[in-house]
Amino acid sequence: MPDIKDPLADAERQLEKQVERLDGEISTREDELAILRQQRQRAQAALRSLRGQADSSSRTRAGRGENRAAILAALQEEPGLTARELAERTAISRPTVTAALKRLSDEGIVRKARTERGVEHELT
Repeated sequence: MPDIKDPLADAERQLEKQVERLDGEISTREDELAILRQQRQRAQAALRSLRGQADSSSRTRAGRGENRAAILAALQEEPGLTARELAERTAISRPTVTAALKRLSDEGIVRKARTERGVEHELT
C-alpha cells in the first residue's frame, strides 16, 4: 500500500502558502482602496469648494486609520520617501503626514534617515 502522507503534507503546505499569499494580496488591496477613497473624498471636497458650497461643516475628514494606511502603503510601495513626497502621493496635508510619521516612528513601525534629500522614511 503506497504511503499517502507525503502527498497530503505537500498539498497542505501548498495550500498554506496560497492562503498566506492571498492574505497579503488582500491586505495590499485594502491599503490601496483606503488611498483611493481618501483621494476621492479630497477631490469631492475640492469640487464643492470650486462650486462655492464648502463651509467648515462640509469638510471631509479621513476615516479612522485611513491616513495611516495610506502612508504605510506608500512607504511599502516606495521606501525612502520624504514627508513632502508622502503628502503629494497620498493627498494628505503635510502637517498631518508629519504628525503621523512621528507616531509611526515612536511606535517603531517607521525608521527615519537623514540624507542629502532630507529626512527619508521607510518601514522597519
